[in-house]
Amino acid sequence: MVVRATDHETHATKLFSALVSATGEPVVGDSHVIVTVTLLSDGVGDCLTGGEEFTLWRGTDLGRGVITRRVFV
Repeated sequence: MVVRATDHETHATKLFSALVSATGEPVVGDSHVIVTVTLLSDGVGDCLTGGEEFTLWRGTDLGRGVITRRVFV
């Protein structure tokens, strides 16, 4: 899957290869799902900080979200 985000300084759209995993089952009738997004790429910190919006993309937009926390390993 791909994460699409905007660079804060240049305002350019950037694409990052991502591994996305759901942390639970969606509630019937609810369109919200909590996911964990793993990114291994330079420049991620320029686009994806706490509170920033992103789009999940796989040939077409699949959903949008907001970064709630980041973990560096």
